[in-house]
Amino acid sequence: MKANEEKNPEATKKRLLDAAEEIFSERGYAAATVREITARGACNVAAVNYHYGGKEALYREVFQRRLRALRDLRIRRIREYMEAPGAEPGLEGLLKAFVDAFLEPLMDRSRGTLFFRLMTQEILDPQLPEGMVFQEMIGPIQATMGGALQRVAPALSGEAVRRCMFSVVGQLLHVTFYLRLLAKTEGQAGSREEVRAVLDHIVRFSLGGMLATMEETS
Repeated sequence: MKANEEKNPEATKKRLLDAAEEIFSERGYAAATVREITARGACNVAAVNYHYGGKEALYREVFQRRLRALRDLRIRRIREYMEAPGAEPGLEGLLKAFVDAFLEPLMDRSRGTLFFRLMTQEILDPQLPEGMVFQEMIGPIQATMGGALQRVAPALSGEAVRRCMFSVVGQLLHVTFYLRLLAKTEGQAGSREEVRAVLDHIVRFSLGGMLATMEETS
């Protein structure tokens, strides 16, 4: 182990995670090598085993870091909106807070693109333990957003809430894939104004659908 790695293990672990995220997103799990990861991270080859116990555990930690960050951001934004002083939370405002929190990190030109490529590699060649993505990110977000939806729209049943969330997330994922495809094939990802207009449309469209659903059940 290099002397500087022994003195600052947290910095070493971060360099390893950053380098591994880049290489796994470029090559996928199978083609990535520990030697390549440690070379890019300026670490000793033994650092992967020392800090993570091997390539497989490093791969899981790369995902867990990003999944937790996305989870925490989205849950925090939902709670900030719901607990903001001076105003009663409403359905439209909640949808806007969720939509913004969902797409904001994915629109980052560097880390957002990296995570998108990483997820694509995992879809093509699954390596993560079954249920990990749901446990680390999807489940907690669903629980928080579902509870908030039932508070601002009590007329929605639990099943209606679940379906409405699938609809909103489906629209956001489609926008994300489309923007990435546009950037790759046309060299442009759309201006912030264009993206904002699409997000506002998703909010209005989803709001209309949820209001119609509540009218049907009233």
